[in-house]
Order: sequence, then structure tokens, then C-alpha cells
Amino acid sequence: VRDPQALLTPGVNTVVNTAHNVFMDMFAFGGWPLFIAYMLLVAYPGYALVRTFIRLDKFDGTFTAIAVAWIGYQVQSIISINQIGIAVWGWLLGGALIAYERATRSHVLLSASAEKKSKRTPSITTTHVDARVVPASFIAALIGLIIVLPPFISDIKWKSAMNAQSLPQIEASMNPGYFNPQNVNRYIMNIRLLEESNFKDLAYKYALEAVAWNPQSFESWRFLYFVSKSTPEDKELALAKMKKLDPLNPNVGAL
Repeated sequence: VRDPQALLTPGVNTVVNTAHNVFMDMFAFGGWPLFIAYMLLVAYPGYALVRTFIRLDKFDGTFTAIAVAWIGYQVQSIISINQIGIAVWGWLLGGALIAYERATRSHVLLSASAEKKSKRTPSITTTHVDARVVPASFIAALIGLIIVLPPFISDIKWKSAMNAQSLPQIEASMNPGYFNPQNVNRYIMNIRLLEESNFKDLAYKYALEAVAWNPQSFESWRFLYFVSKSTPEDKELALAKMKKLDPLNPNVGAL
């Protein structure tokens, strides 16, 4: 049961940073490249599901459980935000479908081969694991670790800086680098903290950096507009950019 207030339109001044649809969310954040890539990543497990289903000649409880769970995730992703605690199951189940299709495909081929051999001469069928699987898995895991490590380390350092309320650490978290990729939310939260802590010059400095780094961020321009050290020229430019980014908002400057 939801509060009746949930039916009220929040208004033009309410800003959200995620869509209640994973496909739309991917499209909004990454445009066509990310949307197409995500669609392909969804289609591949779907293709594996269909291939396995066609190949079945009897009920398979393991396949049914994985398939139903994966389909359930995809259905809820149409009306849900891309929350990491739920999204991880979509990726795991998709990978499980692909792996299961490949595993059962190999089993079918081995069974067929063993059946042909048994017709000629009875023998024991032995399954061998491809020697390339282990190094390939290690390389894939290493590549994944290299990709995920920079933002992970960056977030840990930023959290430590916020917990310690240390100005040098907060400023260090704003220096972009390979192990410190920047993002809009970090800029905004740091700018707000600096402004509220009476470090007005630093708040202004990083507000300028934020809009230079991502000129398509409405929130970055909004913070530049409202930090106390902004010049009239800064405010005029920020207001123009906000109106361009949110043209249907009649009172964009009164946020």
C-alpha cells in the first residue's frame, strides 16, 4: 500500500537520476551504443534459452529454474530501477543460461558420439575439459578486475574522505586519474559540502571544473548558479544552460 501522496505529480523542480526501466536507463546514460550493447547482452541469453528448450526431450529442473528466474528478472526490469542488488542476478542468470546451453550442447554431442561408438565396439566414454578453459577464464577474470578496480578504489577513497571530513582527502578525491574516474554525483556532493563548510572559493573552483568536465549535466550548472562565489557572468551562463537542458521548466532559475 502506498501513500495517496504518491499519486501527486512531483513537478518540474524534481530531478531524478534513473529511469524505472532498465532499458530506458541504459539508453539515457549511454545513448545508442550502450543501449544496443545491452540489448545484445540480453538477446544472447535469450538465444541460449531457446536453443536449450528446443533441444530438450524431457523435463529439466535445473534449466527450468534458471530460465524462469531469468525471464522474471527481465520482466521486472521493465518497471524497475537498475538497482545493483537486483541487477547482479540478471547478469548471473544470463551467464548461467549461456553456460548451461554450452554444457548441455557438449553433453548431447558426447552422448551421440558415444552411442555411435557403442554400436561398433563397447567402450567407456570419458569427458575431457579443454586445456584452454583455465587460462581463458583467468584472462577474462583479470580483464574484468582491471575494468572494475579504478572506480571501486576511487569510491573507497572518497568514502574515507567523507567520513574523515578531511579537506586534503576531499580535494584529492577530485583529482581525475585512471584510479580516480570522476562522476557528477561526486562533484555535486563535494561542492555542497565545501559550500556548507564555508570553503566558498573551493566550492566555486570545483563547480567550474564540474561544468567543464560535463557540460550536459543540469545539476552541475545548477550548483554553479547557486554557489555564493559565482559571478553574474557565471550565473547568466548557468541559467542559459539550464534552460537549454530543461526547456519545459518555466522557473528553472528559482530552484
